[in-house]
Amino acid sequence: MTESKPTRRRFQFGLAALLFVVAFLAALFAGFRVGYDRGYLSGENQRRSENPKAVVYNVGDLVRSKPDDPSDFDSLIEMLTGSIEPETWTDMGGHGNIQPFGPDQVIISQTSDVQEKIREVLESIRDGRAKIKPSEPKK
Repeated sequence: MTESKPTRRRFQFGLAALLFVVAFLAALFAGFRVGYDRGYLSGENQRRSENPKAVVYNVGDLVRSKPDDPSDFDSLIEMLTGSIEPETWTDMGGHGNIQPFGPDQVIISQTSDVQEKIREVLESIRDGRAKIKPSEPKK
């Protein structure tokens, strides 16, 4: 009697199962790649917006009612920190900071998004003051 060697199947899986695994891995890689590209780019933009940068603003026209008056920074600082993202300022545990800088300027360290809001508020205050014309005294 001749002994025959048992034949071994090299592949235990059918062709359909192998195709499924390849398709699954391709979809996984494609999803990872798309998510990585989009997530990385948006993460970079988010990091840029979260890093505070210091900007100096000329506010002499807003902190003095007359050119010879002393500067009143307190009311401007309270208005800005109380109305624009209050939780981002150091008083509330955030990283934003605002300090008088010279007689007519403030230096504000804040994120880019908040800096943009500050610019808009200062411009709207100036626009509002420009629209209000002082009345002439009646004779």
